[in-house]
Amino acid sequence: MSSNREFRVGIGSAIVGLFVLCALLLTVSSAQATVFCVPGYHAGCPDNGSNVAMQNLQGAINTAHSDGVADEILLSAGTHSIAQTLQSNNGADSLLIRGAGRGQTIITSESTENVYVVNLNFPRQVTLSDLQISMPESFPNGPGTGAGLQAGPGTHLERVDIVNNNDATSSAANSWVGSASWHHGRIYSASGEPITCLGFGAFTAQVELRDIVMSDCLPGGLTVEGSNVIVTATNVMITDSASPAVRVQAGAAQVDNLAADITGSSPAVSASATVNSGAPAILKVRHATLKGNLAGVVGESKAASNAVHHASLEVRNSIGWGFVGGYNRNGGGSENNRANLTVTNSNAPGMNVNQNQGDLVLENNFNADPLFVADDSFELSAISPSIDSGQPDPDFPQEDFFGFSRNIDGDRDGLGRPDQGAFEFRPEPNTKLKGGPGKNVKKVAKGKKGKAKFKFSSPDLGATFECRIKKVKAYKQWKSCKSNKTTFKLKPAKKKYVFEVRAVLSGNADKTPASKKFKVTKHR
Repeated sequence: MSSNREFRVGIGSAIVGLFVLCALLLTVSSAQATVFCVPGYHAGCPDNGSNVAMQNLQGAINTAHSDGVADEILLSAGTHSIAQTLQSNNGADSLLIRGAGRGQTIITSESTENVYVVNLNFPRQVTLSDLQISMPESFPNGPGTGAGLQAGPGTHLERVDIVNNNDATSSAANSWVGSASWHHGRIYSASGEPITCLGFGAFTAQVELRDIVMSDCLPGGLTVEGSNVIVTATNVMITDSASPAVRVQAGAAQVDNLAADITGSSPAVSASATVNSGAPAILKVRHATLKGNLAGVVGESKAASNAVHHASLEVRNSIGWGFVGGYNRNGGGSENNRANLTVTNSNAPGMNVNQNQGDLVLENNFNADPLFVADDSFELSAISPSIDSGQPDPDFPQEDFFGFSRNIDGDRDGLGRPDQGAFEFRPEPNTKLKGGPGKNVKKVAKGKKGKAKFKFSSPDLGATFECRIKKVKAYKQWKSCKSNKTTFKLKPAKKKYVFEVRAVLSGNADKTPASKKFKVTKHR
């Protein structure tokens, strides 16, 4: 009897356990991402049975879940106005807020106080994409004019613009807390008033920037002044702004493919340790194109006499043009506040000031007109002395500002070397047609097609090829092809076919393709 009882108890326990397991599985399966449609269902967020319509953006954030599954808010095109500040202070799940596109979906504030339009400085990780943050005209004038964004730990911006519509200077994004990133964004003024663009201070950790364009910045574009800050930036353009383009007062920054057209007498790039610097000021700049207004110097490494940390500036494979001087190196006067300066393989004026403790490294530099395509352009003309004058290095960016290879043989000396500056010169490639179409187009058997092949080449290193047969439906569009490998199957015809081939190098195609007329004959 006891054994039967134990059996029944065991069965009962198993059934209970099965119910518990099913309940757990049901709970797990029911945890799913919620998609909120704001300000209701729209073309980008339809009523599909699972999407949730919400009237406003803050309400959607406040309703978001904490079930361990990321949530998403899809904003319609138009302006989404917040009474004070949009905040991500509710919910624990990661959140994506996506608009209909930059310039189409706008987030702004109605506040007249010194507030942020968007405040993401909360534990929740938030991604903003495809939208614009606008500092409104209602923000106060004078000191404390409000700001566009405060970024928090884990913040990521993707295709986001920050725009000043205020009639006074406003801050775009001068408060970054923790580690964050921003890809494909713009900062500019729609009101004509300048903007305090990007600042990284004491509470910032690591920030990664890529493909950022800034204009109307005063003062400067990118400022680093936090002891623990590490900023890495790639493909940054700063125009119509006051110098410096990049300044580090404490912490470290590495900026690759920097293009800056600035005014003012401050150095274009600066590592400057002050008495308040809580750490060394370290700035590395590679492949920069810096244009001035005949004032100031290209770069400066400076440690104040009362500073307790050193300054270090490195400039490599870069161009500095339109400045009254090249570089200043000003040590603070002791071993504790050294100023180190390294400039290699660059085109800019030489030393302006060199004094006190610190290391100075100058290698393979020259000073000559870079010969840009135009006065308002950063790109090099075909006769620029900066073409192929950089130094190859696997640690340097292997692509230019536009994403083209750095190994183009721009001066056609048979060696592919990087250019100086942010933009690689891309020569129009040449094409040589060496032979074809071959014997397989003659005396083609009845009902068969001839097989044409062609031999071609280019003197330009890294060139690829595109081919076509004119007026033949299957081959009339330019398509990738290879010498003596790509086969064109063609019917015998009385008229001649026309084959064309062109070399392509980093997006540039030969404007005068090589061509050949030929016939496909049938066997008699």
